[in-house]
Amino acid sequence: MLDIDLTKMIPIDGRSAELSLKFDEIPAAVPIGDKQVFFKVKSDERIFEITIGEKAMNKALDEMTKGPWLAMVKGKLGPATDTGFVIENGQIQVFAKVPKGQQN
Repeated sequence: MLDIDLTKMIPIDGRSAELSLKFDEIPAAVPIGDKQVFFKVKSDERIFEITIGEKAMNKALDEMTKGPWLAMVKGKLGPATDTGFVIENGQIQVFAKVPKGQQN
């Protein structure tokens, strides 16, 4: 182990913290006005609160009905809540799951 005083290290400037969450259950999205919907995803005992555009969510929900899928939400890590974090500027993408043996 190195003998370093970690309290004296100077942090470097980083870019905004981006976060990606994957899930395979249809979320209970609630319209909140201004063409936005709100839902939550639990991951590693943290609850992430996500707001995305209503149109994007409807498109994602449509894709989720076409067969096996995996969804990913990306966004900026926002403020902490009592149970997790807010994801700001959320975007959603749905990927079709291809059974093994049928991949190209």
